[in-house]
Amino acid sequence: MRITLLAIGTRGDIQPLVALGARLQHTGRHQICFVAPDDFSALATSAGLDFCSLGLSIHDLLSTPALRTFLEPGGNLIVGLRQLLQLLRPLFDRMMEHTWSAAQGTEAIVFSTLAIGGYHVADRLGVPACWAIPFPAFTRTRAFPNLAFPTLPLGGRYNRLTHRLAEQALHQFTARFFNQWRTHCDLPPLSIFHWPYDQLRGSPVPRLYSFSPIVFSRPTDWPEDTHITGYWFLDPPADWQPPADLLDFLSAGAPPVYVGF
Repeated sequence: MRITLLAIGTRGDIQPLVALGARLQHTGRHQICFVAPDDFSALATSAGLDFCSLGLSIHDLLSTPALRTFLEPGGNLIVGLRQLLQLLRPLFDRMMEHTWSAAQGTEAIVFSTLAIGGYHVADRLGVPACWAIPFPAFTRTRAFPNLAFPTLPLGGRYNRLTHRLAEQALHQFTARFFNQWRTHCDLPPLSIFHWPYDQLRGSPVPRLYSFSPIVFSRPTDWPEDTHITGYWFLDPPADWQPPADLLDFLSAGAPPVYVGF
């Protein structure tokens, strides 16, 4: 099967998808096209994947005054958001154009947390799509609130409501962009009041969560098409040797515990 993997973000967003693509391709049953910002061409090709550019550099994007204004604490949020939207409009058009071109001939699309344009390309192509996410989000549950909301002693109804609010915030921010692209491609526009990403052409959109069920237990009310797979790691290079100072540190005392992403 020819699968297009679409990933947007910094290295923490990209590398797990590269690991997933490498393992899928290693089975011998799949051919992977990896679509990502230019910064990660070497990472994808070193894993044996075909690479297609999204037409932008994350390094350059993070260096733009508009994004710095939006992210800096104490800045004018309204001004920063306006500048950010002006920046994203041409970038969005470019990313959708590159994604559409890279996905020609694909039989399925897997897209990362922020790369929801893959859903709309899959809709236009008539192929299935799957959402790959490294943290528990975008699947409603009564067990805990969305990560953007505080944990309050208000019960399951509050928790489930926070997930709907987070969905709506993302959808409100992106629907205008996607609807312009969909209208240009003769696809029906999305309602801004209806979260579209649970279903694609009448079939569920599976979610793959790339963390351990030991670290985070599966909520009992998650649907069957939501899967916790464990972490996706790249194998280290066969010729890699740890630096001498790292070996000295590890042998100097009790084994350390590392906590991170």
